[in-house]
Amino acid sequence: MVKANKPGNHDSDSGADPIAAALKQMHDAVANEELPADFLKLLDEIDMKIADKKASH
Repeated sequence: MVKANKPGNHDSDSGADPIAAALKQMHDAVANEELPADFLKLLDEIDMKIADKKASH
């Protein structure tokens, strides 16, 4: 059975496997990207609608 690792909990031997190392590098690059401004705006709009809905009840 293969044991799944939690994010940020990489096996120490993953550097020996070039595919695992490349996947880790790709994951780290994507995880460190900033969120686009339009996505942040959408999240704010959703939060405001949820707050308005809770305030009206």
